[in-house]
Amino acid sequence: MRFVTRVRHRTKPSSHGMRFASSGLSIGFIPVLLHLTGCSIFEKEAVPPSVGSSPRNQGFSLLYDLVSDEKNVDKLLLIKSETPEVQTVIRKIAAASGNAASRLEEFAKKDSSIDLKVESLPVPEQKTRSSIASSKTKSLLLSTGSQFEVRLLLSQAQGMSYGGHLAEVLSGLDEDPQRKEYLAGLSGELLELHDAVLEILDRRQLASGQ
Repeated sequence: MRFVTRVRHRTKPSSHGMRFASSGLSIGFIPVLLHLTGCSIFEKEAVPPSVGSSPRNQGFSLLYDLVSDEKNVDKLLLIKSETPEVQTVIRKIAAASGNAASRLEEFAKKDSSIDLKVESLPVPEQKTRSSIASSKTKSLLLSTGSQFEVRLLLSQAQGMSYGGHLAEVLSGLDEDPQRKEYLAGLSGELLELHDAVLEILDRRQLASGQ
């Protein structure tokens, strides 16, 4: 049985504060975790979708937001004890995401028609995602050891799957040959990272005898 279904388609002290301390997490490093789920705990007011925004720019903005968040995931290695195989895949995800964010910024500089800051989601969707992100972040903050690693890996599997398929869709929407080729390659890279995360989860499930 698979752990996760694989998809291949090229200020005031509180009891919570005490729980953070007991998890071994420094309060000063809490902002690092706010990037892991693609949204900050401190919600920004949801704004309506931009008028006249193209599907391509909506896609570019969603992809840019994702990789801009994911490029910081390796900072967790500074504050959490993780096994070597988890450290390796997390560093690969951060590196791939950082490179992708830089390339998208380059595309936007060369082509003024590309907008990476389009608010493309309806307000209810924005609020729903923000609520889910807040819940996931709190779950990570309050977990330790293997439980933390499993939760982190699950969040990364979701992010890499979403990013990989989004890049594939964008490749079909963009008419520029260079960008189409890059986005197709990025799609494959992110989906490979998705599979690498699932393989770790599979091994752990087998080792646990479940």
